[in-house]
Amino acid sequence: MMFRIALVLCCLSFSISSILPAQEPVFSGPQVGETLPSFSIRKVLGEDAGQDVDPVADADGQPVLLLFVHEVTRPSIALVRTVCNYAVRRQPDGLQTTVVFLTSDPNETEAFAKRASHAIPDPKQVQLGMSMDGLEGPGAYGLNRKVTITALIATKNKVTENLALIQPNVATDAVKLGAAIAKVLGDEKAPTLSDMDPQATRMLRMPERGGANGSPGVDDATFRAKLAPLIRKNASEDDVRKAADAIEAFAAENKAFQERVAETANRIIDAGKLENYGTPAAQVFLQKWAKEWTDDAQERGADAPSAKNSDES
Repeated sequence: MMFRIALVLCCLSFSISSILPAQEPVFSGPQVGETLPSFSIRKVLGEDAGQDVDPVADADGQPVLLLFVHEVTRPSIALVRTVCNYAVRRQPDGLQTTVVFLTSDPNETEAFAKRASHAIPDPKQVQLGMSMDGLEGPGAYGLNRKVTITALIATKNKVTENLALIQPNVATDAVKLGAAIAKVLGDEKAPTLSDMDPQATRMLRMPERGGANGSPGVDDATFRAKLAPLIRKNASEDDVRKAADAIEAFAAENKAFQERVAETANRIIDAGKLENYGTPAAQVFLQKWAKEWTDDAQERGADAPSAKNSDES
């Protein structure tokens, strides 16, 4: 269930991130062509939990996938799960995979791993560990704390792919990593998302969502078109006000849209990424809708008749 929720929310993140203006390149970790330094992690879960290992030394020059999780979010865990599902199937071809959680609280990370064991990769198939060097991770890696995931692929201790992801997205980022894995293993053809994880494909093809009490759904194109004017970085206060008025007017007639805006705004705020979206004036509206429209949705849910009562009437 947690993985299904993660994939649905990952679709939401794609909807809003796809309307943002192009951002400056983000760098994290060794770049393509650079040497992959050795480092130590402490394993979590499994029979050898608590053991310190060096995933680079263990790989001994063989192809390796390293996923550094800077921030645990539903989208980041969804991406890790999807990519690892594919990576496990490539183990017979020599690929070794390690997921590294960066943390300032090892005890809490261990507790999280136990709670989320059903949603993260199987430690019998993928090496799961945490860096004991704090949130910065291994010093020799130069990891960027502002990203959510740093993904590295290497062979013969040389980096062949580096993806620094601020907003991980299964639909796009998993496919990029799948292609990089296939390439380093000598494949001519890159895998599709369906090849990597059929369940992820099914979730991303879910029909547009309806709102509470059966109200009409809202498609991605409409969602993006309504929010784009609000979150432009160069929007004037008057532009923001007009865009907000249009959003509120549309939301009054389409509760599914209202719920989706609230859910997306809450995700942005919870991730600490609010400052990346529009001007301060726009951010005020996002904060307002995150609270007010979430409360409205909860009230509608409380007022809706239960399935049992509906059947009895």
